[in-house]
Amino acid sequence: MALSALHACHDRGLRVPGDLAIAAVTDSLYLRTANPAVTALDLNGAEIGRRATELLVTLANGEEPASERVIVPSSLRVRASTGHADTEYLSE
Repeated sequence: MALSALHACHDRGLRVPGDLAIAAVTDSLYLRTANPAVTALDLNGAEIGRRATELLVTLANGEEPASERVIVPSSLRVRASTGHADTEYLSE
């Protein structure tokens, strides 16, 4: 959706960043190589997948999985799409 928003802004002559900033919930090659590159969260999908696989193997072996809260670290990849947006706007 962030990439579509970026294209829509370009089509309408809006500056990103400048008129507005765009960020995405998940990262991808397309966001990294867009013009401008889009800020995105890296949710650490590989680690989430690894932990989910461990849980599925435990269940497949007929074992009771441990009841635990797991926090998988994520990171924000700040890129050009979130430079300082203009603060002036019209309100009526």
